[in-house]
Order: sequence, then structure tokens, then C-alpha cells
Amino acid sequence: MVSSAGRALCLLGAAGELLAATPEFEALFNNTIFVFNGRMRAARPEENAALQALISSLLAPSAQQSSRNKVVRLTRPDDTVVSAHGICVSGGLLPEGAPVAILMVDMPSPAAATETLLCEAYGLTVAEARLASRLAVGAPLKEAAAAENITYETARSRLKTIFRKTDTRRQAELVLLLSRSR
Repeated sequence: MVSSAGRALCLLGAAGELLAATPEFEALFNNTIFVFNGRMRAARPEENAALQALISSLLAPSAQQSSRNKVVRLTRPDDTVVSAHGICVSGGLLPEGAPVAILMVDMPSPAAATETLLCEAYGLTVAEARLASRLAVGAPLKEAAAAENITYETARSRLKTIFRKTDTRRQAELVLLLSRSR
């Protein structure tokens, strides 16, 4: 099974049964997704119908067109939302050309979680939190500004606001504060 950063993947058989899963996908078991009688279910009943519809659409004979752009939102116990979507892979992988699907769950990035925390804890705007997160992992201000697609002067202005909101005075002090907040 191939894994990609930020994604949990599993392979579904022709009847919707779970054939294989990445460790990231297995980490969702028992809290976001569970397997009952060989089939996947969403832990929250109100989300299960949408997940079942997605899986069914992936396994339908016309799945290559019908399942495109279908996304199901699943809520984890910590109330973070992950997005599930899939790809139909037809023919050859199972006996007699049975349809196979890959179900993908896009996991929230640790950076996004950190940014949310910064907004809540220090009253930073989303843009300020993104800049602070980049600085916290060691990016120089010029590099962070380029990555955020803002001018260096805009980044300096945001950094001054971040200093004020976090009660810090220097970038090193900010990085130390943010490293303790994780």
C-alpha cells in the first residue's frame, strides 16, 4: 500500500470489504471509522449514510464518472473534521476484473492544528498564525514572507503585531514560546 503525507489510504474490494490499509488509516479505527461485518462504517451515525453512499458509488459499474468530486466529511473525537474521497480502480486487481476502490482520508496537518491553537490562545489572525508557525520551525522572516506570498515589509508588520499579542520582543523569544505551546 502506498502512503502519501497527510493522507490515510485503504483498498476496498468489490463488495466494499476492507482489503488493506495504511497505518494512518488504521489509526482512524474505533474512533472515526470502524469495521463491522467486514464493511466500513462511520463512527457517527449521522455521517455513516454519506460514507456508505460514497463507498457504493466507488464500487458501482459506472464509478469512474459517478464518484468524481464526492467528498464526505467525518468528525474525529476531538471534533476535527477529515475529508474522505475515493478513486475507482477497475479491472485486473481482483479475480474476474472486479472493481476495486481506494478510499482516501485527508488528515489535518499538524501545522493547521498549531495555527488554530495560536489563533485561540493568543488572538492571532489566521495570516499571523501561519507566519508564526513558519517562524517557529526555523524559517527566516524573508523566506516565510516569500512562502506566504507577501512582501518582507508586510511580514515585518505582522511580526510586530504577533510580538504584541504574544507579549514577546524578539523572534527567538517567540520561537521559544511557540515551542512550549505545542
